[in-house]
Amino acid sequence: MKHPLTRVHAGSIPPEGVISEGEIDPRILDLLDDDRIAFPNPASYSFKFSVVSGSFLAQGKIELCCRCRCDRCLVYFNFDVGLADLCYYIPVKEDDTVDLTDPIRQDILLFFPQRLICDPDCRGLCDRCGQNLNVRNCECQTGGKIQSQWKELDNLNLPDE
Repeated sequence: MKHPLTRVHAGSIPPEGVISEGEIDPRILDLLDDDRIAFPNPASYSFKFSVVSGSFLAQGKIELCCRCRCDRCLVYFNFDVGLADLCYYIPVKEDDTVDLTDPIRQDILLFFPQRLICDPDCRGLCDRCGQNLNVRNCECQTGGKIQSQWKELDNLNLPDE
């Protein structure tokens, strides 16, 4: 799909540059929903495009609100992506069309932490019954405390060779 943010014709940019602002559907940026992250809202952006020394320069920001599933308790929560000071410098010929889809998508994906956690104090799920410990404590023997999966192996008495 062609969009004024992702497909820019370098030859049409005036010497003073041009401002592009608006919203873009995350699917245009190849951001697709999965079981951990959903992109229900459009992303808002503001960019200045210019041609400097024969190269295309895009400077701007993009903001997006996502729905993420917590890796500890599996509850969905809102996660804001705010990328300011984005800068793309791409060598071009006069009539080239620049596609910013991939670099913008990569910057958005790199913004996400490795583990999506709804709250730093999230207690997660009980490892025995699956109770969300943020909602209430469970009656399991662990008392809602996560025990090591290696505990039984640690207790093994192996002969020395």
